[in-house]
Amino acid sequence: MNLSSVLITFLACSPTLRFSMLSYEYVSSVVETEFIISYYEHSCAQSRHRFLKSILNSFPLNYSIMERWYPPSNAKEKKSDFDVIRIFNLSRMDVSNFIQYLSNVSQIKSVSPQKQINRVLLNYGINDGEFLHNSSHLDSRRNLKLFGNSQRYSPGTLPLDPLKQPWKLLQAEYAWSRGLCGNGVRVGIFDTGLAPSDHKHYSLSNIIERTDWTVDITNRSYSDDSIEALDRHGHGTYVTGLIAAQNPNLYYSKFINSFNKHDDSTCPPWGFAPRADLFIFRVFTDTQISYTSWFLDAFNYAISRKLHVINLSIGGPDFLDKPFVDKVLELSANGILLVSAIGNDGPLFGTLNNPADQMDVLGVGGVDALGRVARFSSRGMTGWELPAGYGRVKPDIVTFSTGVISSNLDEKCRVLSGTSVASPIVTVVSLLINAALNHNANLINHENGSLYHMNIDNYPFVPVNPISIKQALIASANQLNSVRVFGTNSIKWLQETDQSSMFEQGAGLVNLQSALKIVQRMKPQASLMPSYLD
Repeated sequence: MNLSSVLITFLACSPTLRFSMLSYEYVSSVVETEFIISYYEHSCAQSRHRFLKSILNSFPLNYSIMERWYPPSNAKEKKSDFDVIRIFNLSRMDVSNFIQYLSNVSQIKSVSPQKQINRVLLNYGINDGEFLHNSSHLDSRRNLKLFGNSQRYSPGTLPLDPLKQPWKLLQAEYAWSRGLCGNGVRVGIFDTGLAPSDHKHYSLSNIIERTDWTVDITNRSYSDDSIEALDRHGHGTYVTGLIAAQNPNLYYSKFINSFNKHDDSTCPPWGFAPRADLFIFRVFTDTQISYTSWFLDAFNYAISRKLHVINLSIGGPDFLDKPFVDKVLELSANGILLVSAIGNDGPLFGTLNNPADQMDVLGVGGVDALGRVARFSSRGMTGWELPAGYGRVKPDIVTFSTGVISSNLDEKCRVLSGTSVASPIVTVVSLLINAALNHNANLINHENGSLYHMNIDNYPFVPVNPISIKQALIASANQLNSVRVFGTNSIKWLQETDQSSMFEQGAGLVNLQSALKIVQRMKPQASLMPSYLD
């Protein structure tokens, strides 16, 4: 798994707003001495290790079975469907033979090299056309001349105005007024963790559980300690803020007044789904390192906790990381919708990332404040089928990804840009659709009793699963050539509409209000994408 770039702009939340551009590149490398042994079934650690030793002890190997951290609910039996082994005396030729031998054992599903993912901060070239051509201070965002002499934006990079953020443009109030605030929907946020529990943006949020999967009990030299999945980087705190922040001291009218008065605390008053059940998964260390095995353990736990939606704002082109890809498929089979950023490697085609390139995953691209495909947003088609055949359509959908404000570690706010920003926005829309589908199901259940004895052909409502949510999102999306969005301070009519292909925009711009209306009349059906072919 080779995770993608994340493009970031910072908002200092002060009378002067600083815009700067950074790029995070995710680099994957094989850990030469470590292997992931995947099994067909889950079993306790004692049983797995006994079986593995019976095979490995027949070889002259200097090996060890690596200890891993397990959550308290599984700390006794340590049930899992894989092990990580470390072998020190294998040559490259021996490795190939070793993997082939173990793969032929009937109880073993696959043997794959362990992979390390490292997020590297790079300088971003200001002449590449992404965002601003300089990072000078601006007197205020209100006085920014979008196409004047002071700042100039290239197409697909125009940031949102602070008062026209996604929750406003997507009309989240429409869902809230109908009681759809994320109640009862369980969402997993896979990122760098979350700010401490006394952070004022989350004092009212429904944080069910924090788990830190970066805990390294074998004492690798690069690991670091983080109690309760604490975020010392900021990205996880930002993403969680978009989803379910609740600031008890701030409401919308005060938000407007604070911004007009250049108040340092200028932050949106809440996330899209303020009452969602939050499960925080820390899968990156403070030094920005992760491993395939950490994701596998975290995904297994997400399945055991029966989550509904997972946001993974990161990804990469390595769809050959078999254990990771297989586990993503298992998430979908267990009714969990995985929402993932398509990546920031645009405008070249064929640059989308894994797992967003998987058909069961909701792959999210980005648009700017005027609804044009973001220049940095990766493009389809998928690479799985090449060179044997033509790639498939991705992304699935796009949403706002430039100049989006959310929570910062210092209890103020910052603004980020990139598809890792778009992903949590679509995650929240998925949460609200899930809540609406559950609401419909509960109404029918209450009126008609148990549904298990009913003929599936006469099902009165759509089952709540990843596909039904994806269907609603795709069917309700607006093609960009018909979109008129003004996320800027002043209305700016474009001379031309966005004519991006479906390999750039997928089904189009996410439409929360339309999706909720479609959910009310949806019935189980097969559908085509793009929807105008249906």
